[in-house]
Amino acid sequence: IHLSDAQGHLMMSPSIGHLPLESGLSFNVDVRLSRPLPSGTKLFAVVHRDTGTAGRYEFARSATSTDPIELVHGSPVATAFFVD
Repeated sequence: IHLSDAQGHLMMSPSIGHLPLESGLSFNVDVRLSRPLPSGTKLFAVVHRDTGTAGRYEFARSATSTDPIELVHGSPVATAFFVD
C-alpha cells in the first residue's frame, strides 16, 4: 500500500503495508498498515514483482530495484482507494 502526494498522485515510496498475493485475481484483501491514517486519506494498492528473496517484501526507498512496482505499458499496476 502506497501513499498519495498532495495532488493525489501515487508516491512510489514509502510503502505503508504489504502482503503476498497469489497469481490471478484478488478481491477484498486486508492489509495491515504501518500507521493509522485519517478518514479520507487516498491510498494506492500497488502490485510489486517478487525479484529478491522469495516471499519477502524488500522494496524500499533505497532499493527500488528489488521487488519493483509492476508496470503494464509503462504504468504502475495500481488502484486508488480512500480510508473509511
